[in-house]
Amino acid sequence: MSAPAVDLAAVRAAITAYHLALDRREHGAAAAGQVIGAIETALGMPWVQGKASAAEQLRVAEADKRVCNARARIALLGGTLHVIDNDRGRPVFVVSRWALTKELADIEAVERWLAQVEPRVRS
Repeated sequence: MSAPAVDLAAVRAAITAYHLALDRREHGAAAAGQVIGAIETALGMPWVQGKASAAEQLRVAEADKRVCNARARIALLGGTLHVIDNDRGRPVFVVSRWALTKELADIEAVERWLAQVEPRVRS
């Protein structure tokens, strides 16, 4: 599946119009709204009310399901999984099992760790 063609000339024209509006000291929010509309048109991505939030809710639900699944699998191995913010305020996954504590960047890393650990524990 290839990405649709993007009309870069239209995007450039929209951004240039935005810069000109700022130079003329026009209302920034109004100018920004116009440039966003023009870029949405150029990309073929018009705003549809509720579509983005529905997609985000689905993504969050899927992520929650994956975290709960990983948490249960780790519990069966005698461990725990916690999602906390690191020192930079970013969420990280901390797996603890016996004397091991491991920080993992995302749920994919947790699942890779589980794929490595589970076969050894079960045999």
